[in-house]
Amino acid sequence: MKIPSLAAAKQKLLDESFVQGAKYGFTGIFAFLASNVKLLGSLSPFGVALSMALPAQYSVASIMGALAGYSLFGNFAENLPYLIALLAVMGLKFAIAGIPRLRSNPAVLCTASAAMLAVCLIIRNALFDKGTIDLIFCLCESVLGGALTYFAFHASKIVLGRKKISEGGLIERASLAVVVLVGLLGTCQIEFFVFNLGRILAALALLIIANRRGATAGAVCGLASAAVLALYSPEFAVSGGIFALAAMLSGYFAIFGKLTQTAFFILIHTIGILIVGADSAAITSAFDLLLASALFMAMPQKLLQKVPAPVDANRSKTMQETGRTSMKLQFASKTLDDMQQAVEAVSEKLRQTGVNDISSVYDRTVDQVCRRCGLKMFCWETTYSQTMDAFQKFTPVLKENGKVTKEDLAVHFTTQCAKPEEILRTVNGYYHEYLSKGNAARKVLEAKQVATEQFEGIADMLSEMSEEISEVTLLNPKLTQKARDILIEVGESPNEVYCILDQYDRMRVEIYQENPLKVDARIVTEQLSEALDRQFDFPSVVTVDDMTKISFFEQAQYTLQFGVSQLNSGSNKVSGDCYEYFTDSRGFAHLILSDGMGSGGRAAIDSIMTCNFVLKLLKAGFGFDAALKLINSALLVKAGDESLATLDIGCIDLYTGNAEFLKAGAACSFVTRNGKTVMVDGSSLPMGILQGISYDKRQIKLQDGDLIVMVTDGAISITPEWLQEEITMLAGSPPREIATKLASLARHRGDIPGDDITVLAARMVRVN
Repeated sequence: MKIPSLAAAKQKLLDESFVQGAKYGFTGIFAFLASNVKLLGSLSPFGVALSMALPAQYSVASIMGALAGYSLFGNFAENLPYLIALLAVMGLKFAIAGIPRLRSNPAVLCTASAAMLAVCLIIRNALFDKGTIDLIFCLCESVLGGALTYFAFHASKIVLGRKKISEGGLIERASLAVVVLVGLLGTCQIEFFVFNLGRILAALALLIIANRRGATAGAVCGLASAAVLALYSPEFAVSGGIFALAAMLSGYFAIFGKLTQTAFFILIHTIGILIVGADSAAITSAFDLLLASALFMAMPQKLLQKVPAPVDANRSKTMQETGRTSMKLQFASKTLDDMQQAVEAVSEKLRQTGVNDISSVYDRTVDQVCRRCGLKMFCWETTYSQTMDAFQKFTPVLKENGKVTKEDLAVHFTTQCAKPEEILRTVNGYYHEYLSKGNAARKVLEAKQVATEQFEGIADMLSEMSEEISEVTLLNPKLTQKARDILIEVGESPNEVYCILDQYDRMRVEIYQENPLKVDARIVTEQLSEALDRQFDFPSVVTVDDMTKISFFEQAQYTLQFGVSQLNSGSNKVSGDCYEYFTDSRGFAHLILSDGMGSGGRAAIDSIMTCNFVLKLLKAGFGFDAALKLINSALLVKAGDESLATLDIGCIDLYTGNAEFLKAGAACSFVTRNGKTVMVDGSSLPMGILQGISYDKRQIKLQDGDLIVMVTDGAISITPEWLQEEITMLAGSPPREIATKLASLARHRGDIPGDDITVLAARMVRVN
């Protein structure tokens, strides 16, 4: 079962409400700051422009923030035209809310914004009897307001929409930059003690950009921030220029770490102040820089890495190569699919044309015996119906006994037939041939079905590998060489090393060498984390023959606390259940559980083979569906007698918390959240019975603290509901203790002892 839809709907509604509320709050605060921005000491159209540009649902928050800003900052009489313009904006937004062509047309919004500002400002000039110069300033301010409306309109598509900055067009990104600079200008108005918020944010932003994007980006952003600081106050122009120079030069030292970069930023700023002269404004800018530097040093590396690094020059070429490889694999997958369908079609056609029917036994007997008989005209013309009925009476006897005897002869044969004994001998002979041919046909059909399923499994594998390769967006040669150098330095001998960035900017390092790691994995993990500027988790290691694949992947948002308990059936020394737990190179944790048919050694062979195959196939890059088809085929041909095994997989994305449960004949699993436990069950068949079986799949979004419990049939000794209640009561204990207690309770509460018991327990824990 899934987590109840009502609870899921409530949680989704709460999440969406929180995000929406945050957007409203951000809009109001930004409008509050924008209304505080003044160019040349008096021009302040930014609050009006922002309110006009935003969609109607955000305009209310923007207008409220701008009204508060214009009322609290500056001279109320001078700000009165802006307040009136805001009310006009509100009226217009409500008036055109039902007209899509107008409400989302930037030309209409820009023109309306400029016109409203012009009317309000001209009326103010007329009332205060101001001159021509002031009128020209009013018109310029109106045009500026219209232009800012245009920029805010396009920037809102990124900020308030679901776009990433990289997904925005050139106009949208440029507009966002303008709006950010306006926001920075607004924060310059806020001062506390000797600190200025605008200068602090400018210095912090320059340190971050220089660190993540390099010297060139630092210089460009430094010049932009210097222009903003100069627009706010001529006294800030000098410190802004020094910031720009410091950002550019410190960007060259970013590769040596945050401490070195920050030290050079402060040093260059100090030298700049000494050169231009240390006045009061310069000294206060030094305080702002020191506070910004402290904030930069305290910033967690994970947060800093959210600012994307520049794209490598080889990125385009790499993407083309991976795309080409992905398409070739996809084409090969479709080719195998086509071959599989062709094999099925040919097999079906042959089956239809070569039907092995029992009537062929009688036809061949008649052809061999009756054709040479002198009474054939009597039997097959005069008494045709009686002769056919006599042959047909052989059918149930043959199917039950495998042969016919004299006692089974119909009266027609005993009284009318001249060769009854030859009829018996020939029918029995051809019936044995009929059975042999049928058995052979079934074996051929089974072999064809197994081959077809394996075709399909390999096709699925190629398709899944194609998807995985398509997610690789960059093979970074510089970082690859750095990782290789680290490995050689600690004493490893890698054959191949790949440093890969996927489409989600997650890094993984794949190492192929002849032997497992010689050095402690903790040391290698720490060395790679420091060298590649990413926090890696402990590696995933898989060995096939004389080749070992070692995968380091970036530390995920969650980790799993894991515990297991197994109890054998009766006096058996081995368990018929088998389990595996590992994390793959993409940050997915896998809980695998298999229950072989029965208990003891025979069941252990099936379950161990299943778990071992799944483990190797998944680590080698096969997907779940491909692995199921290949293992099912292996169980079908492993032995002549019946060989069954269930398969239960829990796959959890440790970056997002998304979990998928896949069951092939397995018992139900359980998920506990906030004191409530729900069942995750399925109704599919186990492996080794039929071709073409599939998983029952369930998807759940897991959170911090959620408990997952997976069990074999032996643990559900009474009813699943009983186990569900026990899990709820034990949910606060460590996973290992939960698994042990549940297995013990199941053994003592079971009505029919004799089945092996395995309990896996895992808890989601957010990584600090």
